[in-house]
Amino acid sequence: MKRQSHKAQETREKILRTATELFYVNGYHATGVDRIISVSEVSKGNFFYHFANKEELALAVLEWHREQAEKELDSLPEFHAPSPRDRLLAMLRMMARRSANYGDECDVRGCIFGNFAMEMSVESEAVRLKVVEILGARRRTLRQLLEESVRKGELPRAFDCDRGAGMILSLMQGAMVLDKASQEPREIYGVIAHIEAMLQRGATAPVPP
Repeated sequence: MKRQSHKAQETREKILRTATELFYVNGYHATGVDRIISVSEVSKGNFFYHFANKEELALAVLEWHREQAEKELDSLPEFHAPSPRDRLLAMLRMMARRSANYGDECDVRGCIFGNFAMEMSVESEAVRLKVVEILGARRRTLRQLLEESVRKGELPRAFDCDRGAGMILSLMQGAMVLDKASQEPREIYGVIAHIEAMLQRGATAPVPP
């Protein structure tokens, strides 16, 4: 990314915020560049100074959204709890909160990474790989927290942390898709409660062999 003045950075962030909201509500294909420019209240020249095309903007939105989620997670006191199990649950609750946008045009937005995966994976290799990278990093974080839980005795040594991380991420992503379809946050908190109960039981087989 180019070295930018403070004003240019503010303009870029304004475009990213606007594009994120519009992509969430309307989807990638239904959101045109002209609409993003209009809602952002920036000039066309300013837009194309920062982003060569809409695909480049999509990649930047995904990376920006990941950065914002990581900042939010790090700001949560519960994510710095002594228990790695508690930190994992704090991460899941943060994911659930970020999927909802109560009171605005789209009440349940879902996971922006999952939304892009469903809409763009067969059309843009660059977007597909970015989503794979981000979700892969999220799965690794979950696995690391599970491994730490094993080391601290919160989970049994036989717990399959890699499979457990994949199952947890899959359950969360599936619940967010169902809630986006119904426009009600019905599934996500049930899934988190199920995962919490599983971890409290110290389930030895989170996924069948």
